[in-house]
Amino acid sequence: MALLAFDKARVGDLLQVLSGDFAVYGPVRGDDGVIGMAPADDPGKILFDFQNTTRSVKGFVQPQCEVMFTYPQDGEKAPILEEFPGPEADTLLFNLRPCDARGLWSNAECYDNPDNPNKDYYFPRRRERVFLAGLGCAAPCPTCFCHATGGGPFSTEGLDWLMTDLGDRVLVETLTDKGERMAAAAGDVLEKTKKGDDKKAEDVHQAAMKKSPRGLKLGAPANKEMMDIFESDIWPKIAETCINCGTCTYSCPTCTCFDILDEVVGGEGRRFRIWDACMYPLYTLHGSGHNPRPTKTERVRNRFMHKLKYNLKRHGTLSCVGCGRCVRLCPVNIDIREVAAMMGQVEPRAAGQAG
Repeated sequence: MALLAFDKARVGDLLQVLSGDFAVYGPVRGDDGVIGMAPADDPGKILFDFQNTTRSVKGFVQPQCEVMFTYPQDGEKAPILEEFPGPEADTLLFNLRPCDARGLWSNAECYDNPDNPNKDYYFPRRRERVFLAGLGCAAPCPTCFCHATGGGPFSTEGLDWLMTDLGDRVLVETLTDKGERMAAAAGDVLEKTKKGDDKKAEDVHQAAMKKSPRGLKLGAPANKEMMDIFESDIWPKIAETCINCGTCTYSCPTCTCFDILDEVVGGEGRRFRIWDACMYPLYTLHGSGHNPRPTKTERVRNRFMHKLKYNLKRHGTLSCVGCGRCVRLCPVNIDIREVAAMMGQVEPRAAGQAG
């Protein structure tokens, strides 16, 4: 793989040539002040100095509403399923943060795990057509804790490019075959590095790590017995303030819950899936009327146990990339870092103690 660079003054040229091969999106501040991924039609609006987008980028691979297939509603004909066509064009996400790239990698454990014979049909077809040009975080915000989840401000996991902002220049490290294809598409806008570029980049990386909040132990629950945490009395206390709004799940880059619905319009049926959330009471409601998570306490417990315990046991990784969105956006200030600390302090139950 290669180490290249471009002058920041030429970012417009870079995005223009890339748009010849890709549908390019980048972080843009909207009129309402919200930062989100938008088509890179105006290079002057693409942000380099920002903390993160308000929403994660998972919608590019897991659309919030996705038609799975359509079928005719004719009693005399058997339904004919239309094959999923996939995205119309390759998509390039420019200047996304490394935590979001790790989020897409984490979600592949659910949708595209090679050890699972029942892999999702749609996720891999979308993911293979998404290219990720990540911009490392030179100034992590106070609610970011990516290093505590196995990542870092300049993590390369899941990325095709890792870019480092050097001020007037941007260093580009190609990491995958996809990254090499992006570099080829960029042509002569990308140049060889200048003397000292790599040293400047290393200084930026080290400074970013020093700015990251230290002392976090998000993996502390790993050292506790599953049932000790599950039966702990911390959950009613945490759930007291929760209003089950779902903000944490909808803003989270690693949440994968969905619902599947059918509808008929004009004689044509379609099946589609939409984002759902384990924080909602209907999510686990059985057809019999039984609900195994009938109260906020069970739902709050499931969310944090999944993020910090279940996924760790099943896949060996936390289902959290430390982006801090749930911390910033929770209207009642529930903080996953504090919950992790509480889970890590749970005392073992006495032998024979009932749950």
